[in-house]
Amino acid sequence: MISYPETEQFRQAISKVIRNTRRREEDRDKVLPVLKFIGTVKLHGSNAAIGYHKDSGHWFQSRNNVLTPQKDNAGFATYMEPLADQLFNDYVLPVSATIREKYEQGQKIIIYGDEMIIVL
Repeated sequence: MISYPETEQFRQAISKVIRNTRRREEDRDKVLPVLKFIGTVKLHGSNAAIGYHKDSGHWFQSRNNVLTPQKDNAGFATYMEPLADQLFNDYVLPVSATIREKYEQGQKIIIYGDEMIIVL
């Protein structure tokens, strides 16, 4: 299982940009980059993900627990069990050379809803 990463707030992103752009004393007056963000409404609901590893196959997880059809979260593991490999092999690996390369190297790939997070 791979823990879900912390979701930072906008102000934390701004602090990191300032800190990384103006690291050295001579960069104190450096113009900050313009960043574009798209805001979305945060919906409350259940967290579920599918993890993939070349040697150990796939697994299901919530934010803090491994899911199985016997220990499920809103029926996610039960519903996705027969579809998980097809999703990854037919819709993820063919369209992303980076994910395919990382997967072939033995790195774990986690799909959270509409995000894909590569654990390095």
